[in-house]
Amino acid sequence: MCEMGVLYGWKYMADKLLKLIQEEWNNIPPTMPSTLAASVIYDKLKNKLDEIQSKKNYAHYFDIRTNHLNEKDWRRSFSINQMLYGMILYATEDHMLHNSFDEILPILQQQYGTSKEEEVSEWR
Repeated sequence: MCEMGVLYGWKYMADKLLKLIQEEWNNIPPTMPSTLAASVIYDKLKNKLDEIQSKKNYAHYFDIRTNHLNEKDWRRSFSINQMLYGMILYATEDHMLHNSFDEILPILQQQYGTSKEEEVSEWR
């Protein structure tokens, strides 16, 4: 699954970037010097990539199979594939895999400055 996600991401980004280049190329006046045209396209690409790169992601994981059962028969402990774990650590803002969403809420509250209680009181 992880490897398919990587392949999907590569193809998705290549498609988006190629479309962006084509759209920008079609909008450039024929009289514009090619170095200026290349500069315009470069700036658009850089802005799009900066936008994608700066998105903050946080990951949490819960699976009913993560427990302390005895290792016998079909009752086996469960773990995440190391490639997936490495990708999660790379792609997340804090380079962590949280055990629950409750661990992420304080981070989001600190970033955005509202707690659930404040949000609820605003609607009352």
